[in-house]
Amino acid sequence: MFTVKIHQRAWKLRSRRLARALRPCVAEVLEQRVLLATVSWDGSGDGASWNDPLNWSGDALPEAGDDVIVNVADNPTIRFTSAAGTVNIKSLATDETMNLSGGVLAVADAATIQAAMILAGGTLKGGTLNGTGVKLIGTASGGTLDGVTVNCDVELAGNNANLTVKN
Repeated sequence: MFTVKIHQRAWKLRSRRLARALRPCVAEVLEQRVLLATVSWDGSGDGASWNDPLNWSGDALPEAGDDVIVNVADNPTIRFTSAAGTVNIKSLATDETMNLSGGVLAVADAATIQAAMILAGGTLKGGTLNGTGVKLIGTASGGTLDGVTVNCDVELAGNNANLTVKN
């Protein structure tokens, strides 16, 4: 009987220590955070379509908050069509020709273009367009600059070329 009492007392001590050790910790809930990313064109999909996820690093399309870089050795013309819909990105830096034939490419900060930006039915929205040797080209099918600050030359190609500028 004496042995049983010692074991019961030891068990009570252990269970109190265990209860103290297992007390819930106070945790602070943090706000959700979005990690900004740099997304680069690698051209490993069809090599030309903005809307092909396989053309981008990580095989995922650029999203809002992403810094987008398009600079590859083979100098493709990147096609941005209405299939892309409206795409919001943080910034764009490209050494490749881009053809916006539909949809809206919305840039929050700056777009730095070191090649031609052809507006053939698409819209470049927001941000500041910078570059050297840039040709921002409007075509017969037209294009739109919406709320863009332009720090480069604008060229209208051909007799019926048009470009809409608003905001």
